[in-house]
Amino acid sequence: MTEKGRIVKMVSQDQEEFEVEYGVATMSTLISNVLQDVSEETTTVPIPNVNAQVLAKVIEYCRYHYEAKRLDQSEEDIERWNKDFMKVDNKTLFNILIAASFLDIADLLDLGCKTVAGVIKDKRVEQIRELFCI
Repeated sequence: MTEKGRIVKMVSQDQEEFEVEYGVATMSTLISNVLQDVSEETTTVPIPNVNAQVLAKVIEYCRYHYEAKRLDQSEEDIERWNKDFMKVDNKTLFNILIAASFLDIADLLDLGCKTVAGVIKDKRVEQIRELFCI
């Protein structure tokens, strides 16, 4: 099977399955490396550290950016989409950061870090402690 038509099945921590196009899945360096190390018939990749809700968000991000690159979308459109994508509650934001780190998706990790930086900008120490529950 060619990579173009290849589907990768990703299984979340809570055993939910997601069928993802090969090019989208390999935006994750971790998944790309796993797929290189196994036979072509193996298309199921367990993602034990990421729950279904967060994995769905990560896949949404990867799909959008895979297509945006393929369609040569403008930088302004991508930035606008990124900003809307990161409008999530703090718990989800931190879980996306953890997933991006685990899956080794550098651009998503960078976006998440920039979003966190924007959240804590101009906040007092007490507010930041409350935000991070420390």
